[in-house]
Amino acid sequence: VIYGANMRFQARMSNPPELKFSLDSGNSGVVGAKNSLDQADLWHKGEVFILVTDWAQAEEQALSRFRL
Repeated sequence: VIYGANMRFQARMSNPPELKFSLDSGNSGVVGAKNSLDQADLWHKGEVFILVTDWAQAEEQALSRFRL
């Protein structure tokens, strides 16, 4: 990959599945940008974000929501 974020993720095939991820190249795909490697340390330390797969759980964890 020469441009853009790289998503790394782990999946446990349980019921329900457990998904964890990190953008190890950060939130910016531009080399040298301040966010170009902001999540690399997380991945190397094994610290990842939990990807919620259940709608009710996602709503419970949401900071806010709106409807159109």
